[in-house]
Amino acid sequence: MLLPFTTSVPIVTKVGTAAVYLAVGLTIGMLLTSVARGAVRSR
Repeated sequence: MLLPFTTSVPIVTKVGTAAVYLAVGLTIGMLLTSVARGAVRSR
């Protein structure tokens, strides 16, 4: 999330890249949560 802000590109590009990274991270987190929930069996 902070990596884009270490470059010398315009701030608009940095914010856009950070937003994409955040969206991808949230999507991966939600998918992993769904898979983990499905893998746990209730007895």
